[in-house]
Order: sequence, then structure tokens, then C-alpha cells
Amino acid sequence: MGTFNWDWENGGPPDDAYSRVTRDLAAVCGDFVAWLDRLPGELTTTYDCTVEADGLLTTITPADAAASPLRLERRDHPGGGVVVTVAFGRCMRDWVSDCLCDACDGDSAEFIEAAEQLVAVVTGGFDEFRLDDGQGYRSATRGAVSSWPSSPGEFFEVTWAPWPAMPAGVTDVGGAPGSAG
Repeated sequence: MGTFNWDWENGGPPDDAYSRVTRDLAAVCGDFVAWLDRLPGELTTTYDCTVEADGLLTTITPADAAASPLRLERRDHPGGGVVVTVAFGRCMRDWVSDCLCDACDGDSAEFIEAAEQLVAVVTGGFDEFRLDDGQGYRSATRGAVSSWPSSPGEFFEVTWAPWPAMPAGVTDVGGAPGSAG
């Protein structure tokens, strides 16, 4: 994922933009951090799932074992802001915000949009694969396909089910951090 707003037809960012941070990253990432803080509670309200927070890692696990957990790894960036990696399925891992240097010039709105797309893939169910010609995932509900050359490991294909909805009349029993559930 990640975001790059440079005009690549005209050469993209200058080389020195990759090694500097001149933006106020706390401000750049502020809305994204607030969205990340709300996400577990929103998911436990909508889906039958549980939340486990362990330091930098938050794992949101659907009640259906045939559905993929969603793992969010947050790290504080030395210049402020937050770096987030989303993991799901057997081996899918994608960063939403990465180094936050001036060349990687995304903002909260773009980070939220990228994360929402990944959350929608996971909660909607998807096919994951590692084959001799590549690895990645396909989402029928989102029309998303992401693939890249295969990494070492066994070949596989697996279909992850959509997350089960929260049963009618039940609210937030998922154990979101700070909840009584």
C-alpha cells in the first residue's frame, strides 16, 4: 500500500527527500491514529469477533475459525506519527504507513483509505495463494487483487470466509480494549 503523491512523470521526489522528514508527523498522522484507536471497537460492534492487544500488536479474531484474523502492528515513528503494518491470512502483510519520509508523503486521509480497503478485504472474505507464479490475495466482494512474486515457503490456496455479523440484539461482546466484554 503506502501513498506517494509526487508527479512521477516529471521524475518524482528528489533523492534527498527519501532521507529527510520535514513535516509535523504527529499532525500528519493524527486522524489516522484516532481512526486506529476506534477500529477495534467498531469491528466488535459490527462483527462477532474478539480483540487482543499485546503491546504494539492488536489482533482481531472473528468467531468463525474459517475467517482470517486481522493483525495491526503499530510502531511510533522517531519523528512523530505512526507506522502501521496490517497482516492477515496465512502470510499476507501490507504496510499502510511506512517510513513517513518526505518522499513517502501520505497523510491521514490516505492512510485511513488504504487501511479501510484492507479491513474490507479481510472482513468480506478472500482467497489467498502462494503458487509457483506468485502469491497474494483476491477479494470477490471488493474486486481487489494483489499479487507479487512468490516468497519461499509451501505452495497453497485457501479461501477465508467473511466475518460473521454480530448477532441481532448483542452489542460489543468482543472484548475491545477498555470494554467490559
